[in-house]
Amino acid sequence: MQRSLLRAFRALSAAVGLAMGTAPALATPTYEFAFKLFVDELSGTCPPPEWGGVGFGCNAKEGDVWTGQFTLGVDPSSLPDGGLSTPFLSMRLVTGDAVWDHCALNGSCVREAANELEGYRDVVGPDYFNQNGPGFWVAGGELVGFSAGFYGFGDFSFIDFDYTFSPGAGLFTALDLHGRVADGRYVIQRVPEPPLFALAILAVGATGVAARRGRPAQTP
Repeated sequence: MQRSLLRAFRALSAAVGLAMGTAPALATPTYEFAFKLFVDELSGTCPPPEWGGVGFGCNAKEGDVWTGQFTLGVDPSSLPDGGLSTPFLSMRLVTGDAVWDHCALNGSCVREAANELEGYRDVVGPDYFNQNGPGFWVAGGELVGFSAGFYGFGDFSFIDFDYTFSPGAGLFTALDLHGRVADGRYVIQRVPEPPLFALAILAVGATGVAARRGRPAQTP
């Protein structure tokens, strides 16, 4: 029983230590974000099927909300205001029928037919065209915008963000392979990390289970 309690206590200490940042990291820290594109204006007509290719799709309309998520290896809360050039670890955005997925660039997946992404523009970093990320704007320890944008094959399709407007403007313009143009607003939100309290509750529960398993059976 004492050994079981000791193991459970160590598990509790490790869980709390990881949450507080005092235990050795088991892996490189990553930071998750979600973003939404609000389509305020959409121009152009739905192409005939024989045109082929993937675009926004005939069901795309004004008022749509296109959602995405991405992962970084840098915590913006500790950074000064201004531009940040850092690579995506992962990124996926769905714009109607089209997909923009970073995994096709880093080789971690087989490219989907609907995946438009060929690279990024970054007005913050040293390389305007690159395979890493679009650059970001930081204000008050938060990511408030993308500095530039995403582009597809031959730049025939793209999504341009703040660099065509102003830093932190929160606006975008997108062009699909069929010449349809979407304009609107976008927001980036950090995905909350698991709170310390919740981790502690889980660890305490594990301690109780281990203690009961280590308790010798009572005879009548």
